[in-house]
Amino acid sequence: VVVVVVMCWDAFLMHIGGIPAVVCCCFLVDGVVAVIVIVVVVVVCQGVSGCIPPPTWSWTPDMELQLCFVEPCFSPTELFGDCLWRVRTNRSFLLSGLGVADKKKYATVIRELGGYMLEVQSFSPDCTHVVVGYPSRSEKFLAAVASGKWVLRPGYVDACQAAGMFIDEAEYEWTSQYLKTNDTSQSNRLLADSPRRWRQRLGTSQAPSRGAFHDWSVGLVVDSNTMSGFRRLLEAGGARVVYDRLTEAVWDVEQLTHVFVDSKRIATLPRELFDTFKTRNVLCLKTEFIADFLVFETRPDPNATKYHVKP
Repeated sequence: VVVVVVMCWDAFLMHIGGIPAVVCCCFLVDGVVAVIVIVVVVVVCQGVSGCIPPPTWSWTPDMELQLCFVEPCFSPTELFGDCLWRVRTNRSFLLSGLGVADKKKYATVIRELGGYMLEVQSFSPDCTHVVVGYPSRSEKFLAAVASGKWVLRPGYVDACQAAGMFIDEAEYEWTSQYLKTNDTSQSNRLLADSPRRWRQRLGTSQAPSRGAFHDWSVGLVVDSNTMSGFRRLLEAGGARVVYDRLTEAVWDVEQLTHVFVDSKRIATLPRELFDTFKTRNVLCLKTEFIADFLVFETRPDPNATKYHVKP
């Protein structure tokens, strides 16, 4: 107010001194605009420095503070309301086996709580959590299991929304006790229990943070339309995919520990290669072995007839 009064007085004196009134008015308008800009900057700076009360969530080590105005999707209400500060967590989410409406709902909640949403159709190693509608042998589910990620029921996101923050995951991890009451399949029970089993196993000295397939070097002989999915699954579990071309002419078998073959592609492998695999103790198996390795409580026998690949 004092600044405006002083500018008005200066403009009056300038007019008395012979300066045209139009020039004085322009000077006054420019001054008022400058004052408004200064006031806005001061208000925002005061908010940043702590005049706006801090949020009331609990702090965890995976959180970092960011300002709302660096997120272009936020509304002016969020910018100038009581949430000037925004919590950004290191949680990155994938959604799988959910309807369109549920995906949209949960994605919105995750972003509002400060998590990252990975909008991809296939598994991404950048995720930390996978929210799954129901256990299945899908790429996202199996790859999350192979890499020891959190595989959670949708109720986790609902509970986080009610709490206004990300909460502990353990209570919402998929296990067989949460299957439908009429789902009595033993294979489905094993599948539902596999996320916790592998997450705990990979957190021990058996294979620390390296994945379920960490000691595999793999050759793939599968259809081109499934090649990338198998590769992502194997690499999520720490395997090294050495060969993934259907027309590979010369394979350095000494690099391999496993060769996985689609039944339709058995004929593409030369007969002599099978003899070399056997001589070099390279396991030549059907692709079904990969999922079974993750799902069964005890490791499946690679010599079982169901996995045999015969030339």
